Amino acid sequence: MDPLAEAALALLLTANAPGASPYSKVAIADCDEVCQETPQCDEPKLVCAKPHYVARERTWYRYENRAEGTRRYLTIAEAMARASRDMVWSPEGDCARPGTADPDDGPACTARRRARPWVGSERLLQVVLATVASHESGLRRDVHEGKTRGDCDYTTRNGKRVIIAGSCRSSCLGQINLPHPDDETRRGHGRDDLVGLDEAATFRCVEAMVDRLSHARQMCIRRNNGVTTGRYAACTFGVYGGVAAWSSDPRIKDRVKTFQRLWSTSRKVDQEVHDALDDE
Repeated sequence: MDPLAEAALALLLTANAPGASPYSKVAIADCDEVCQETPQCDEPKLVCAKPHYVARERTWYRYENRAEGTRRYLTIAEAMARASRDMVWSPEGDCARPGTADPDDGPACTARRRARPWVGSERLLQVVLATVASHESGLRRDVHEGKTRGDCDYTTRNGKRVIIAGSCRSSCLGQINLPHPDDETRRGHGRDDLVGLDEAATFRCVEAMVDRLSHARQMCIRRNNGVTTGRYAACTFGVYGGVAAWSSDPRIKDRVKTFQRLWSTSRKVDQEVHDALDDE
């Protein structure tokens, strides 16, 4: 396994164990009566439950198991590894680093800053990404594939609170907020481009997260008179999440605790994880 992808996978597995979320479900294309009455396994676990029917979708579902979740996490980890490799700033020539006020060093340097906006180490980027994804989406399958989105508007229908179609502003594992239906990320991607279990969609989501986290980190560095040492975790999470009073917000404090826990995580995964991936 690629070392950067393995390090990212170790972070994700520590942040949210796969195979445990009631929201991570797998659709069953054809579930007959036998299927409907057959538990997925014999243990008293959520993933072992019988399939259940979701009437509004006219679809039978079972819960994503640990092995399936681990393989899905690997897709996320590979996107994080690619971002760590391709989007971390590295000096070249006389190019000013991202976040520098009004640099006048030519279009090539401008393009390089756009391509590599993160000022900090690969490891720092991965830990920040894992922290944000864990708190924004819980790494849930339904959010990853786009079935569930955030920051929605609601109405009441037949006495029930329902989401207004097309009103959800936040998408994907990082809950990227695009306020209007036609809005795009800085790289030209809309809400629907950011969701999906495939490699391309997953990377677009991670890429958008890196852009926004980079902007947040640059703001925090400027607030500290340009000093780039230190991790500025609380400030970065607060700016990313649009939290004004981030220094005292309990949600941001929780993110910092997760960040600190993940920072000391091993960069290797257990042999059991390797075996599960090899069995695919």
